[in-house]
Amino acid sequence: MQLHSLSERRHRHRGSDIIEARKDAWMVTVQKFGGTSLSDANARAHVLRHIRREYEAGAGLVVVVSAMGRRGDPYATDTLLEWAGANGAGLGEREKDLLMSCGELISAATLCSLLNANDLPSVVLTGAQAGIVTDGKFGAARIVEVKTERILACLAQGKIVVVTGFQGATADGEITTLGRGGSDTSATALGAALQADVVDIYTDVDGILTADPRVVSEARQLAVVSYDEICNMAHNGAKVIHPRAVEIAMKAGIPVRVRSTFSDGGGDARHACQRGGRPYRLERSRGDGARACARRHADLDLGRGRLA
Repeated sequence: MQLHSLSERRHRHRGSDIIEARKDAWMVTVQKFGGTSLSDANARAHVLRHIRREYEAGAGLVVVVSAMGRRGDPYATDTLLEWAGANGAGLGEREKDLLMSCGELISAATLCSLLNANDLPSVVLTGAQAGIVTDGKFGAARIVEVKTERILACLAQGKIVVVTGFQGATADGEITTLGRGGSDTSATALGAALQADVVDIYTDVDGILTADPRVVSEARQLAVVSYDEICNMAHNGAKVIHPRAVEIAMKAGIPVRVRSTFSDGGGDARHACQRGGRPYRLERSRGDGARACARRHADLDLGRGRLA
């Protein structure tokens, strides 16, 4: 899907109107913040700092958020499911998706309020309002199309667009969730449809490492990781980014950086695929994970903004 050219952007910066001319294309950055990045006021202050930096640098910003915190925190996805289980355990899959979609909406509304209070104009869109169309498999839906018109209209107004990750809706309006890692998938799908310059995945570790630093103290940071390598890592249990998100970014040729929410350090292992170039074809792939990624690669069709 082509990103429509926009002639200018008007936004407010510390009380002054700034107009930035855009001759041919709009620079778009997609940022994704996970649950630990939004779990408390201190973490959210770091999130605001990262958003402000990119906004003041002139990027059109789409910010994808997960539910706040982890199991046990009030609005975490697992906590919501446990609450439902403790109250009759009678929800069908459709109703579970309605319940699970609430966590991201609370995160998005909270972040939007903080942004607006800090002179960073923003608007919240649910996954469905952002144009994410899925199939009807509740709990594990797949994105089939991304319609970018509403996001583009908000960007044209100088707004930071905060999108609820992990969710979309079917063509007939049923709310669906994308399964574990769904917010990563939301971010790269939006990045692909918008032809973003980069997708930044913010997490609680500093980039992509050779092992989990919470388990292996000697873990080393990797400066550059190819799509086949990260896909292999993901399919073999690495939790830094979801395999489906990697597949979408690979097909679209969108660079992805994995960065720490809590530092300004490098923390940005970038998958080696240039935007606008030919997608990396996994010709040098090794291992079952990379081969599985290559097999599924064939079913991704972004030519018309569709993800099969």
